[in-house]
Amino acid sequence: MAVVTQSLTTMINAAFLQEVKESNVELWETIHQLRQLVEVGTGSGGTGSSASSSAVNARRLVTLLSQLRDQLAFAFSLEEAYGFIEGCRGIAPLIAQRAQLAKQQHRELYLLIHELCETAEEAQYRGVADREFIELLSATADFDAQLRAHEQLESELMTDGLAM
Repeated sequence: MAVVTQSLTTMINAAFLQEVKESNVELWETIHQLRQLVEVGTGSGGTGSSASSSAVNARRLVTLLSQLRDQLAFAFSLEEAYGFIEGCRGIAPLIAQRAQLAKQQHRELYLLIHELCETAEEAQYRGVADREFIELLSATADFDAQLRAHEQLESELMTDGLAM
């Protein structure tokens, strides 16, 4: 027997959240391209590539991070507008807490990608993005790990929401 709370809480609108995620093809393509770049860039350890290749990959990384920042801002705003319902009563406390955590993660992830993007853009502006490429890839991989954990949480919430 689940204990429910009578205070106003946040819950997931699973069908809308799932639709928002499935319809955002550009976001998933950008994430895929970033993951490939990280895999290629860290797989070789950054050695054996030419300076021009490194510079091209650094510019590509900056571009992809910028796209990801903008796409996540849009995706998170859609998710919060249509995928979360505020002011609900009778929601199991654990589900409500996890839904609130997912919304909080939107803010945290956006701030992280914004900061990462600014760091990469500044390195490009100063002309050192190719030298700092491996560090930028590492930071991108760290961000991606947090994004994956967030997506896993939302996936679990959608599964729980569809089962209700």
